[in-house]
Amino acid sequence: MNIHLFSINSDQNNLLNETFNELKNFKGQFEFVLNTEYNHNIEFENINSFDSLFDICNDFRKKNKIPATDIAILISPLSYSGFFSFYNSKSKNIFVCTEHWELFSNAEKKVLVAYQVIENILQCVSNFNPKHAHQKSIGCINDMCNSKIDITLKLRTADICTTCIKEFIKGGLSNATLFQSMKFLEDLRSNFLLQDSYNKNLKPLNLSVRKKNNNLEIWIGENFIKFTKTELFLYYILASAEGLGNNFSEKIYDKKGELINQFLIDSMSNFGNLRSANIGSYYLNAEKTAKYINGINNKLNETLGFNLAKFYIIKKNSHDEIAIEKLVQEIKKEVENLKSEIKLLVKNKVKTNTRETAEEISKLEIKIKNLEKRIENPIQRAKAFPYVIQLFTRKDYKEFYELAIN
Repeated sequence: MNIHLFSINSDQNNLLNETFNELKNFKGQFEFVLNTEYNHNIEFENINSFDSLFDICNDFRKKNKIPATDIAILISPLSYSGFFSFYNSKSKNIFVCTEHWELFSNAEKKVLVAYQVIENILQCVSNFNPKHAHQKSIGCINDMCNSKIDITLKLRTADICTTCIKEFIKGGLSNATLFQSMKFLEDLRSNFLLQDSYNKNLKPLNLSVRKKNNNLEIWIGENFIKFTKTELFLYYILASAEGLGNNFSEKIYDKKGELINQFLIDSMSNFGNLRSANIGSYYLNAEKTAKYINGINNKLNETLGFNLAKFYIIKKNSHDEIAIEKLVQEIKKEVENLKSEIKLLVKNKVKTNTRETAEEISKLEIKIKNLEKRIENPIQRAKAFPYVIQLFTRKDYKEFYELAIN
């Protein structure tokens, strides 16, 4: 049986290739086929159901003329309702999410994704009914896994209980296929346990932002990271912000919420290798920003290896929305206080009609206007540049970070 692996676009090919190389070690009736050419424009789509994900699978099938008897697996960062994976036995389509695995495991993502691929193939081919999944986890491949601890248990056991073996055989899987699958899952389990144990004790190397011979350089330990000019500038922006994500110092933004020209000019004049960087409007263009950040993360993985690179890759800051909402509420409260002051001054003006009171009211009104603009700016910035270097999400990041550009 052919199993076709693909993703939404070429930006995901690095993990796709790694997962495919892991699955090539499977000895059995499953023949894995890699497709790195497929591209799907999801910019205007609303991915809000499993059907949305399986529609992408059907589009892949149509464009690549995949036989109905073959399985198509979308390996992608797209997610729905927090599920890591799901399958449709009728269409033989499978979806495996590549995001958020780091929340419960330090093992390499390719191992975790490969496990989900095998799990879903077995469920899909045997037409396994999700209603028969274990609501209370027992360490079986068919555990429902409603919590992160349950997922870790399933990965640590890599087992199929007697009841589920019977269900799989009843659904058409052979004993040979089940044996081969369990052998492969056991190999993944060993790899997972080894990596998980090692990575729990792994600490970051020193991240250093330096100025050398009038050029900006990024060093991680003894490794010089060879970024392009635009990649270098993006990484420098985030490194300078020290983990604040889109909540940078106000000096970086003008009143419209855009990166202030003077900040760009100063940075590009201070470093010779940034003077001709094509900065443009990447910070307010999600597609271009994502492209460059993907390039940055790929170079970090290539230079440092996955285990170390995870400390330095750029990710979306999950805390931004909370921080922004808090900031907005504080500004709104300040605006209300100023409006109350104006009411008192207006009342006083009627009695005294002084010029000083009128000027004070005018100043407060200008201040309110500027504050109301700031309410819009954080939200705009969050959508435009909601990123952070992973290192700065650690409480002890200062132990591993040096900004030496003076």
